[in-house]
Amino acid sequence: MHAKASQKSVLGLAQLRTVWGSGAKGRVGPGAGIHSVKPSGGTTDTDTDTGPEPTAADTGPEPTAAGHTVGTMFRRDSLYMVANSLQLLSGVLVTPFMTRVLGLHQYGVFASDLALLYLLYYTANLGLNIGVQRLYSQPGGELKSRNVLAASIIVVSVITGIVYATGPLWSQGLGYGNFPLSTRLTVIWSGLFAMSWICLAILRCHEKLRVYAIVCILQGVVGIGLGTIFAYFHSRMATDVVGCAVIVQIIAVLLALVTVTPRWRGIFDFPTVWDTLKFSLPIVPLQISTLVMAGADRIIVLRDLGPSATGRYQVAYTLSAIGISMLTFLNLAWLPRIFSIHDRKTRAEVLARSRDGLYTLLVPVTIGLALGGPIALRLWVPRSFHAASLVPVIVLVVASTIPVCTSFVHSQLILAEGRSTIVALVSIVAAAINIVLNVILVPHIGINGSALVTLVAYAVLAMGMALMSRQLLRLARPSNLVCVLVLASFAVVLLSASIPIGGAGLILRAGGAGLCAVAAIRTLRGLQMAEPVGI
Repeated sequence: MHAKASQKSVLGLAQLRTVWGSGAKGRVGPGAGIHSVKPSGGTTDTDTDTGPEPTAADTGPEPTAAGHTVGTMFRRDSLYMVANSLQLLSGVLVTPFMTRVLGLHQYGVFASDLALLYLLYYTANLGLNIGVQRLYSQPGGELKSRNVLAASIIVVSVITGIVYATGPLWSQGLGYGNFPLSTRLTVIWSGLFAMSWICLAILRCHEKLRVYAIVCILQGVVGIGLGTIFAYFHSRMATDVVGCAVIVQIIAVLLALVTVTPRWRGIFDFPTVWDTLKFSLPIVPLQISTLVMAGADRIIVLRDLGPSATGRYQVAYTLSAIGISMLTFLNLAWLPRIFSIHDRKTRAEVLARSRDGLYTLLVPVTIGLALGGPIALRLWVPRSFHAASLVPVIVLVVASTIPVCTSFVHSQLILAEGRSTIVALVSIVAAAINIVLNVILVPHIGINGSALVTLVAYAVLAMGMALMSRQLLRLARPSNLVCVLVLASFAVVLLSASIPIGGAGLILRAGGAGLCAVAAIRTLRGLQMAEPVGI
């Protein structure tokens, strides 16, 4: 037992040396075989006696498959994550200006419209943005995916029309008033947004990186940016921003549709459409549940505390959830790669190695966000937002990044096994816990309660996904050293709330955040340049 534990620690140290050391020194070419080393974590699938094992029939790909795939995931595939993150970038760059242009109340209105946008988007796309990626990896997938794209445009249009027509019935109950113009525009925006992301999923499968990036820039940066400029010169209302976003979103959808032309005859390819929907429909509650954990708290805060509190919570959450957002975008970028791995043993090793790489990367990222977030927030917002009082929100949301990473890896495994219903059920449970706890805590401890619930809900989601995935296919365990580092970073993130934002505390925060940024860059470079072997 002691020898085995020691071996795991040595292997974990070797991993960190590969990642944190010189990129050139640890570089391994495509010809290196994975059978010459052990899978990640030191404890392999054969170390345990529960959970299904890959059978002999499942094996057979070339020895370099896992190592080469993981390297590609952190290199080429990460470019799609960067493109997806342009929407996040718009929030980072535009928020300081938007908060000053719109003011606290109107920014709260815009934050509420954003929450509604994502709720309706996840409902209207029927999970097809993930379903078409799985379809594309199957025989004849290129043609079939265009059939499903044509059908999805019609379905999304019908759903959006129904939501718009019934707007006066639900708008008042959700706290949006008598279906105002900004809410009506948000409904239209959500339908276009859903079409765009289905197109982006197919663009990702086609490796159309340039068009993919342009569409992301249009809908993520240009629309909000132009809207903020227009609001400055017009009425300084949330309606100005949403209206411009809708116009630019139309342009983005048209560009995507010109690149991946729908096959309109495919509307009548009922077997393909139905098979895709059977997989993707359970993803709808999954996506809505994910949204509930990421955005429904703003609706509850709006109802109980008003637009001003919603605006304060939104700006703190946007900054502190950078890690969560990047993981979400990376998950979308990696899914086609995971779906394309039909060998279960290789898929398990790829997921384990990518998980360990992400854990290692998140150590400096989460600590850096916790230390630097409050400093950035003071520069982001005017004094009326009371940035210093938002530090607990930042710390709790940043701490949620680790369980989010865990849940994403295990959900990828479950989805690749074709069991989307399991992912949906686990997500629904976590979302229900999120709503109940928000309803209980927000009236008593305000927006800090929402941040605490975010951490609890994501922890429940991670445990549920890990438990269910073990019943399908076991992943190798992370090394002891990786586990210790992740737990230590979690503790540092929570303790950072006690560091003042002024005086010596400001110097400590700025210096620590800078060191973490350097460590994160070196870690990412190591992951991109070296196959994570010897782990």
